[in-house]
Amino acid sequence: MPQLSLVQGGERMSLTDSRDVDRGDSFLLYCNVTLDVGPVSMITWEKNGVIVVPKFSDKTGTDSEGNRYVYSVLNVTDPEQEEDGGDYVCTVRNHMGQENNASVEIRITGKSTSRYYFMASLVHLR
Repeated sequence: MPQLSLVQGGERMSLTDSRDVDRGDSFLLYCNVTLDVGPVSMITWEKNGVIVVPKFSDKTGTDSEGNRYVYSVLNVTDPEQEEDGGDYVCTVRNHMGQENNASVEIRITGKSTSRYYFMASLVHLR
């Protein structure tokens, strides 16, 4: 069964049902699955039922206990609109075509953390 986690500001948090994210705060969604159930042939992402393609290919690793796993990372940059949130689903397919998935609702909340600057020029008229 895949497990989801969110990395924001250098901190990694496990995800279950939902998570609030402040406007403008970029985050990474990780989908991890151990390889003890056999080879993984594909990991896909959806947001609100629409396929989302991650910028990076799937990676493999080994945890501190020697368990091998594969993971996929979805990078969400500067979410400003409520529509940037939604239901994110990670689906893992094995070599026999069996599927398992994990999902989380991301809610974009609060004021924007983006900074806007106003520049003005003063003109001296004679």
